[in-house]
Amino acid sequence: MMEFTSCKQQSQQLSDKKRSELFSKICGLTPEASFQVTPEKIAYYVVKGSKEEMDLTGWLFILEKKENQWTEAMSKELGDLVFGSSVDSIQIVKLGEKSYVYYETKTGGGNSGNYSLFFGLYDCDNYELYGIDYEYVPGETSSNPFSASPNLSASPDLKSFLEEKAYASPNIKIEDEADKFEKNFLTENNAAMKKLKKSSKEWVQFIPIRTKRAFFEFDNNNPVAENDSFKVIALFKGAVMGYDKQRKEYLMIWGLENHYEWVDELSFDASGNLLMHDVSGWGYTVDLNNNRYMKN
Repeated sequence: MMEFTSCKQQSQQLSDKKRSELFSKICGLTPEASFQVTPEKIAYYVVKGSKEEMDLTGWLFILEKKENQWTEAMSKELGDLVFGSSVDSIQIVKLGEKSYVYYETKTGGGNSGNYSLFFGLYDCDNYELYGIDYEYVPGETSSNPFSASPNLSASPDLKSFLEEKAYASPNIKIEDEADKFEKNFLTENNAAMKKLKKSSKEWVQFIPIRTKRAFFEFDNNNPVAENDSFKVIALFKGAVMGYDKQRKEYLMIWGLENHYEWVDELSFDASGNLLMHDVSGWGYTVDLNNNRYMKN
């Protein structure tokens, strides 16, 4: 939060309405939000473009008062606001003796599910940007997923603040047991998956990866199939997981190398085999008792 300690500073703050009117007069735009950084500086968040034309962007402006005259000191595009992209959490923060504009951006990556995030601090004194980048690609996670701007190496307090914000974000995916489990499955079954793609009406052995720990939940938002021996779920753009009722173990049955081909239909046939169909139209029969696949 912004800190004002003197009565003189408080008396020199402009109201929200006055700040908005001032900005419109100088820049000819209507701000979405404004922040009094100091009595001589005001930060504004502005949306430019047309929603109908899918051309919206978020901008930061700063007005500065010099010799009793307000002028535009800087403007910077923060990010796109279309196709899953956004600018959020804009606020003034005071770290040490300096004030910064903090903001977060998310840039969508299309149907593949990837996206990038940026956590930024804009120095309101010297107009320098500090930031941490993060990129998510389905199936790829890391224990250290962040990339810091070079100027953060000389500003450990700013880096610590941004890392805390980044790790608290619900959009950050740090490698966990489920990710390691899937990587293990794909490593163990790389040859089998390649052979299966090239075969037809031929059984291909696979290695199910098992664990006693439950790291996924069966829900009604994903395809689920069940018989007396197994309960199976196909995760959206993810793996096919199962529960072996006899052995009381959880297992991975199917992993994705291509996240455009996730399984969207599951059922068991009269012989107890699992039938899977993916979104690209391929069908597979899985003999869970003998750990083998067949491409239909």
